Amino acid sequence: MAGNCYIDPNKSLSWDSLDSYILPWVLGCPVEILRAQARLAAIEFCRRSGILHDENYFDLQTGVQEYFLSTVCDYQVVRVYEVTMLNQWTFRPTISKPRRASGGPFNSVGYWGTSWWCGPYGFYMKSPSVIQITPATQQDFPAGLRVEFVVMPTQDGCTLDNYLYETWAESIAAGAIARCKAMKGESVTWYDPQGSKEFMVRFINDMNRARGNVDMNHTSGPVAMLAERWV
Repeated sequence: MAGNCYIDPNKSLSWDSLDSYILPWVLGCPVEILRAQARLAAIEFCRRSGILHDENYFDLQTGVQEYFLSTVCDYQVVRVYEVTMLNQWTFRPTISKPRRASGGPFNSVGYWGTSWWCGPYGFYMKSPSVIQITPATQQDFPAGLRVEFVVMPTQDGCTLDNYLYETWAESIAAGAIARCKAMKGESVTWYDPQGSKEFMVRFINDMNRARGNVDMNHTSGPVAMLAERWV
């Protein structure tokens, strides 16, 4: 758990907190547009970097296999980061793509037929927010299952997590500015394709840096960092 950044429902801001980072670079752009772009940039930043986490504890129940993940309002589950069973076995799904197989359940990476194992228990994601454990336990275990997962803002969310603002405000703003500057139209006075490219480079570099922070927490050994290609 140490080193990861957890969403805090008691410390959130409104999206207009980013206005001062964005507006000077896109003068004339309506605030409704720039805030919408800021939200989209934050969604992409969280989804691709995996920087913002939440966790659920479940009471394992006899014969029950499905457990439903939940997070705070205005955010949604992206993918599982770590599963701990009975406070004994901990497993983190691989960050590389598993093999594709025919049939079988759908997991959070997006491939069919792949199960992960946590000690003697297997699990897979029926959807990004439903985890299935196999075999089901044969007795109840209070707080016997802990699931840590990556979260991102929803498209219609109204709040910005405080950690994202304090640590990555300028990075998210760069993504919003790049999108705004790429807009075209007769009434678009802030169109600037070269500026859009420059801010997008910064946005991508900061996403890679955030992803690097997450990957460093993913292992206790030496790591060779390679920049991911964004297509």
